[in-house]
Amino acid sequence: MSLSLSQLYVDHNQAYGVALVAGEEGLKQDVSWVQVTEDISYSAFLKPHVLVFTTGIGNDGQAGWLEQFIAALIRIGAAGLIINTGAYIQKEDISRHIKDVCNNAAFPLFTMPWKIRLADITQEWLYTLFLSTQEEYETMEAWKKLLFTEQTVTAQRQLQLTGWEETALYAIVAIDTKGSNNDTFVGQCKSVLNDIMPAYFFFTNSHVAILIAKGLDPLQLSEAIQKFLNCMAQRGTRCIAGSGLLTHHLQGLKKSYSQAEQALRWATAHEEMYCYFGDLGIDALLYSQEETEIMRHIHDYALGPVLQYDQVHNGSLYVTLQAYLACEGSLQAVAHRLYTHRNTIAYRMHKIENLLPYDLTDGEGLFRTMLACHIHEFLSLK
Repeated sequence: MSLSLSQLYVDHNQAYGVALVAGEEGLKQDVSWVQVTEDISYSAFLKPHVLVFTTGIGNDGQAGWLEQFIAALIRIGAAGLIINTGAYIQKEDISRHIKDVCNNAAFPLFTMPWKIRLADITQEWLYTLFLSTQEEYETMEAWKKLLFTEQTVTAQRQLQLTGWEETALYAIVAIDTKGSNNDTFVGQCKSVLNDIMPAYFFFTNSHVAILIAKGLDPLQLSEAIQKFLNCMAQRGTRCIAGSGLLTHHLQGLKKSYSQAEQALRWATAHEEMYCYFGDLGIDALLYSQEETEIMRHIHDYALGPVLQYDQVHNGSLYVTLQAYLACEGSLQAVAHRLYTHRNTIAYRMHKIENLLPYDLTDGEGLFRTMLACHIHEFLSLK
């Protein structure tokens, strides 16, 4: 849930004669506040995603004032500018060059007739923002109840009142914010998501941002998240994301969030931008287990002697075993992968085969060894 500039514009342009003249591609920008500003120097005190109104009274006949004013607003990340034309700035003062600047920066520029009182439109738009913010806060609290407490029935009822049906296709995405969980980061994320997601809710919780997506299948979700991550990277913010399995019910989102966290952990450890829990294969089974005692038993029985040898002799047997399994038993491929002579790899594999309790030429033994290696990687991330 978010209030974009396009929503404000579409809902109110008829009543106040607001007309878009440039920067249409920026209409998906999230709006955080509405403010009247007449002084260029004051722009430094404005917050990102603010929608600015001006009459131009502060230009004092200065050449290029409007262009400088717009440039300052673009620098601070304002959502757009509405010019009250007819007294200090005329429509013809908005040159082709100014429009090109706004179009290139995807910065929405509007005009509004002088007869419209700024107090009327700003009061109504601020009230709209207030209601949206209040609803968003109440919805966020309901999502937190659903995901982090046992008050799931109450949370579901609250969510259904704000348009989140009990039965629909839902997905949860956990996003590593890299400490960027301030208002600027949130507004930036929402502005990107407004252009990608048909229906979503986004909020931060500690060091993780949580995205609830609605109405997307696994392929659509993957494409949308990849697009989101690429857009954020282009804006200078690198994010990592993991999503849980899709669910058809609100009550399934609690488990989906746990899976999303695990997928995010996997993506971070493997230096990937995005991971869908359903693509983890055998690792998904490991991450789904709450009890690790049996996994540790399987791990220690299979790999204990190899890992102990490496620890005592500062060896590389486990790394060699991993490469051997990945290369499907080709010593030449392992040597190439590890930049090591083939004879050295053969010597290490002889030691490994003597230490392992399983025969790597046997299908069952190979599977048990591979499973133990997967468990080793899983346990190293816990």
